[in-house]
Amino acid sequence: MVPSFEVASDLPEGVLPVRLFAEGPSPLTSGASLPERLAVFRNFSGKEGESLAAEGPDGPELAVGTGPAAAFGRLAARRAGATAARGRGRERAVAIDLRGLSSLGPAELAQAVVEGAAGA
Repeated sequence: MVPSFEVASDLPEGVLPVRLFAEGPSPLTSGASLPERLAVFRNFSGKEGESLAAEGPDGPELAVGTGPAAAFGRLAARRAGATAARGRGRERAVAIDLRGLSSLGPAELAQAVVEGAAGA
């Protein structure tokens, strides 16, 4: 199956939301949250390449680690896209939440994430 990509200003309904976390774990995006007890129990620290499937307030979500917040850039965005693609399980559609990230322009950020997801 060939992946398809779409840019949206809000998270679409019926897809697996992917939230990005820097080391700590601390949320990188405005809508991200993760119960601390769950992160500790599942040994999720926000390191680059980590993923954690969890039950969010509106259903399942995928937390993806990006490494140090200060180092978040094009390469970290590409790796986060790849981690999300590998961690999606049986979900056919995911929405990677990039709202609130300002380290790159929106187009460059979206392109890097798509490159990573497509190459995973």
